Amino acid sequence: MTTNMSKIQHKLALFIENHNALKKGRLSGYVGRRLIAFVFALNNYGVDCNILRNKYDIARPVASFPHGEVMVTPLSAIKTNNSDADFLTLIGKINEVYEKMVKAGFLYDSHYISLASYFVATMTGSSNYDNAVARAREFYTEAIGSRGIDMYEEDFPLVALFGVSDMDINYTQEQVVQQWQFYSANLEKELMNAAMQLALTLVFNSSVDPNHAVALGSELIKITNRERMLQWTRIGAFPALGILAQLPVDIGTLIGEISHTQNLLWQQKGFSKMRVPNYEVQITAALIVASVYLDNMKQTPGICPSYLVHLENMIINVQYTFLRGMSERLNQNWLYSRGRRQ
Repeated sequence: MTTNMSKIQHKLALFIENHNALKKGRLSGYVGRRLIAFVFALNNYGVDCNILRNKYDIARPVASFPHGEVMVTPLSAIKTNNSDADFLTLIGKINEVYEKMVKAGFLYDSHYISLASYFVATMTGSSNYDNAVARAREFYTEAIGSRGIDMYEEDFPLVALFGVSDMDINYTQEQVVQQWQFYSANLEKELMNAAMQLALTLVFNSSVDPNHAVALGSELIKITNRERMLQWTRIGAFPALGILAQLPVDIGTLIGEISHTQNLLWQQKGFSKMRVPNYEVQITAALIVASVYLDNMKQTPGICPSYLVHLENMIINVQYTFLRGMSERLNQNWLYSRGRRQ
């Protein structure tokens, strides 16, 4: 067994341990448990249900943003190392960003606006909140209005990442359109619906060879039922491919690690093929593998720290939008549609 595979197995075991602890502690529902267990494992932490329940109790009276307790409270607890004072300060900053986003025209009651507000509040200073929110809104409206880029409420966290970046909006959108056209022409037919989301994800990292992403997508299909792969794209989860394409590993090794991890996950109680959709296990496995490479990159000299923060938040965003979207669309029979647009 390789050193990296040992790390992946450790991370997977931590995810399962966290999930079981949350279930035993009756903390959150199906989607919430998956999300909380994942973000704690991503940061190499175990879940203490008593501490986390206390954070919920602290946040509930003061948080103005909606639907935030599923994801934002655990993320804020991790970010502030369980300090109640720092936790309250961060919740106040997230409230401030949320109010600015609502004023800018983002849907006030969206599930996704809370995570977007968290990204802005933790990735830039308070003096830059107005500029970051304005850039995020400009990117969102211009993408839809003049570029023909499909964007919906699920993309609020993604445009928040654009907002805090220093990327030129017009140039970036031109690059998104060009990459979208390339992926539409070159991805296998099962992945066609993912072309736009893949372009939106990879535009942040211009060093990724588009041909590498296409080849990686073709190999992923081989370890995934083709019908299931189609569902990956239709419920908005295929930005995971954009994350995987950025990892410093050859395709063969990466595919082997993802395949082995998903097989291990299927063997865990509550994750068998009879209990959960195949694509949930496959995407979670892929992101667990990605998180181990992220840990390795954090220990590698010379990699820009802000890029690593961005990549970590992309991983969080993919897991959140996938599980949230899967829950909503499967419950409401929205498998062939996406969320609200403004």
